[in-house]
Amino acid sequence: MHMKRALLLSAVALVVLAIVFGCSFGITIQGRLDQFLEDLNAASRDQLYLNLDPNLLDYEALKDPAYWGDTLTTGWFPLVDGGTAYSLTSVVIDDSLVTTATVTASIDGPDFFGGPWVIVIGLSKVGLDWMIETITLDGDNVVPHP
Repeated sequence: MHMKRALLLSAVALVVLAIVFGCSFGITIQGRLDQFLEDLNAASRDQLYLNLDPNLLDYEALKDPAYWGDTLTTGWFPLVDGGTAYSLTSVVIDDSLVTTATVTASIDGPDFFGGPWVIVIGLSKVGLDWMIETITLDGDNVVPHP
């Protein structure tokens, strides 16, 4: 009996400590943005789709690295050999709603990208994780697939 009570108290204490020290369960909005940029700047775009809401109707089409840009001349975010240096600045996060959020920022990259451009990223809460549901780049729809 004492062992059950001790285990229960320990579990409650861990949850309280996690909350007090700001531990988050799942991927946060900032964590999703960071992962998206990391995947966007990688030498291959084959993991980029993992940042998207898997419930998107065009999810399968968005898995194609060429859609995002797998050379200097293809896709929304052209890729330089060995990776690219896209970055977000002037980031504004509107997370006033519980299960959706909007991020507005400027995105810049290599010279041939022609930025900085305004990027608006819509996110939704899928389970414990924030996932990208929409992306517009200078007013053009990137996600969902046009």
